[in-house]
Amino acid sequence: MHVIIGVLLSIIVIIAVFFNISYSKTRTEFTEITGSLLTKTASESGVFIEEDIADLPLPVQKYFLYSRYLFLDINFIKVGQSE
Repeated sequence: MHVIIGVLLSIIVIIAVFFNISYSKTRTEFTEITGSLLTKTASESGVFIEEDIADLPLPVQKYFLYSRYLFLDINFIKVGQSE
């Protein structure tokens, strides 16, 4: 039992050291990929409009409407409050 725990801890330490080496090819590649993906997605507004989902299948469009992912100009009515 102690041997298995020791082996697992050793593997975790080796992986942690491998990814923290500054000249690691894997870490450099990961950093480049994530950086490029973040710059691509940062330029998007993040707000869906009906034109964005017009080409999607009808069930998917209904889901977006149901889950309120779309930005719609809706007038809400206050119930039970007098003005």
